[in-house]
Amino acid sequence: MRREVLLVLMALPIATSAQEGACGQVSTSQEVYECSKAARMAADRALNSEYRRVLQAILKAYRSDRLGKELVGQVKEAQLAWLRLRDSDCAVESFIAERGTMAHETTWNNCIARMTRERTSYLSRVTEGL
Repeated sequence: MRREVLLVLMALPIATSAQEGACGQVSTSQEVYECSKAARMAADRALNSEYRRVLQAILKAYRSDRLGKELVGQVKEAQLAWLRLRDSDCAVESFIAERGTMAHETTWNNCIARMTRERTSYLSRVTEGL
């Protein structure tokens, strides 16, 4: 139990920096959890938007070229592999907290949000060369 409280407290700076404004003044474990959930969902929306933008940019750059379809396939394959890696890494990162607890879910959400923001940034750089 002590470990879970420590994890929730450790998650506080991550959660507040991820969601300034609504999450700027969190003070309870429930608020930290809700903030981590909001950060995960916001990161997911941004990633999905950037992923669609990358696929559209590829198709536009390669119009009727078979290379465009091939590159789209590679991007889709890479995205699926990255999702598996992200989920596996976050399972490792959140392993310290007992599954089903708020501490576990908060740690999981923060990991997913952080890695998803990193992936979004990576995908935005992919289209720079097109």
